[in-house]
Amino acid sequence: MTRRVYNPLHSVRGRLTLWQTAILALVLVIGASTAYVFFRGLILERVDRGLSDTADAFAQSLKADQIAVGGEARAVLDGLNEFRFRDISVIVYDRNLHVVGTSMADPWPPHDTSSLGRKAIAVMAQRALRHNWNDRKRMDGFSRLYGKTNVYRMYATSMIIGRQSYVLAVVQPLDEEQELLRRTKTTAGIAIALTLLIAGLGGALLADRSLAPVAAMTAHAARIGAQDSGDRLPVHNPHDELGRLALVFNDLLGRLHDALNRQRQFMADASHELRTPIAIIQAEVDVTLAQERRSPEEYRETLLTIGSSGRRLSAVISNLFLLARVDAGQFPVLRVPTYLTDIVSESVKALRVLSERRNIELSVELPSDDAPYEGDVELLHRLVTNLVENALKHGAPQSTATVVLSESPSHYSIRVMNNGPTIPADLQSHIFDRFAQTGTERTKSGARERGAGLGLPIARWIAEAHGGTLELLWSRGGSTAFQCTLPRVSTEELEKNQMFTVSAV
Repeated sequence: MTRRVYNPLHSVRGRLTLWQTAILALVLVIGASTAYVFFRGLILERVDRGLSDTADAFAQSLKADQIAVGGEARAVLDGLNEFRFRDISVIVYDRNLHVVGTSMADPWPPHDTSSLGRKAIAVMAQRALRHNWNDRKRMDGFSRLYGKTNVYRMYATSMIIGRQSYVLAVVQPLDEEQELLRRTKTTAGIAIALTLLIAGLGGALLADRSLAPVAAMTAHAARIGAQDSGDRLPVHNPHDELGRLALVFNDLLGRLHDALNRQRQFMADASHELRTPIAIIQAEVDVTLAQERRSPEEYRETLLTIGSSGRRLSAVISNLFLLARVDAGQFPVLRVPTYLTDIVSESVKALRVLSERRNIELSVELPSDDAPYEGDVELLHRLVTNLVENALKHGAPQSTATVVLSESPSHYSIRVMNNGPTIPADLQSHIFDRFAQTGTERTKSGARERGAGLGLPIARWIAEAHGGTLELLWSRGGSTAFQCTLPRVSTEELEKNQMFTVSAV
């Protein structure tokens, strides 16, 4: 098996530190480059200003002297002897760019073998002036001269002494400035490296401290399982990002906890509902087989009991299968044109035998028209059947159960009423929960006959699947009424207006 090597870039901390360091490095490089360019410009500006001031001073000094005609060259040489600087060379050319004189000592500077001598600097400046003249460029202005190992800055300008025209060139080596710039770059590079190192270490430490709550939340969440799904993440500050994340995660855990509890309760209730008819069937078979001979009436009674339990078992399994498909979102609602009057009439007709067996009169009130509707015929039959069957199951003997189908411009209403025991107030809010039992079911003989508690939840889901509602209107004074409301709109309008949402039963 290949061993995985830890890569810090695979962690949020590593990526955060890397991005932070990269961004800081980019900012520092841009800032240092901008500062270097600005500093270099200041240095060159200072050099250029010094060269131009020297040229102006030399020219003004010669113009201030009383120079006789024909003595211009002598005056220029005398002026050059007066203008001697350690690091600035003043060179005067005639109109043909021949050297008239220089202010430099030879060699210059003294004992500096890397610098050019007086003649070499004068020739290099002369070549630059002639190159500019041949390229029809101005000889006046600043230019840069490149020796074998040195760089020079030159300022050239024209001047008139007496009646003669001359070209004045002032040259200065840039050795000190270049060395200052090199030191500046080296210092900036070292400072950037140290800053990035400190920032990287500080960023890693800050990332550790910032992500420590996330690591704690991760470890705490890893310990939460199905057995302790009620546990929640600690929320230190509900107003920051991590606090809001913890609140959202806790809300998700709460919903999962409720779903697990509902699933466990559903499995327990389903097991109980399936076990009861099976236990009845097994007990009847065991009792019947315990004796070798029984009368036909006893066998018939046993078969009736087994048949009743089998039907109840089949109904429970059918309902559980429907609920499983609903929860999985795999139960399509097939809408076709139909008539609600036919659905109500057929559903009530199918339950006439049950109403006679329970000695309850079943009354139906229908509108004058056929109540055209667009819905799932099978599901609508199941909706009405569940409501009427629930009314008969809970109705008192020798009473009346009434089914009323009414209509309005916007909706249809199916109201089912019966007379019998009142639903307890504490159970009315849970009447549509799965496996809810009211304890009011009685047969004709008064024996207890419990239902599975799935009829009303399935009926409500069917109503909501058609964009309607199912609610308990009242249960008081020995009278109970349920009402289903279905909107009178087409499927296209429902989808367009997003009016119906199918919720899980």
